[in-house]
Amino acid sequence: MEAQNSNLHVVYDGTRWAIAAEGEGRLEVDLDLTQAIAVATALAVERRVLLYVHDKEGAISERVDFGNPTIADENENLADRAAEGSGDKKEQASLPGASVEKERAR
Repeated sequence: MEAQNSNLHVVYDGTRWAIAAEGEGRLEVDLDLTQAIAVATALAVERRVLLYVHDKEGAISERVDFGNPTIADENENLADRAAEGSGDKKEQASLPGASVEKERAR
């Protein structure tokens, strides 16, 4: 049985990006960063859970709380907007328009 309330993580697996759910393991693998964020955002909005985006070293670089109904409702089209930017070849992607907490490196 799928744990629909598991927080989601976009993680680097050494060659490509993947989406993992806490307690469920990998849901999607072999994605580029923009694809991973787009798919994870859509899932997080649907499930209304936290989404963590990790950098290549594993540190959390972004955290979005889609469990907050206001944020989830405001960002229902977020995955589409992120996918529209998939033509950008840079390995930088973010969650446009979301209430994002950037983690500060120490």
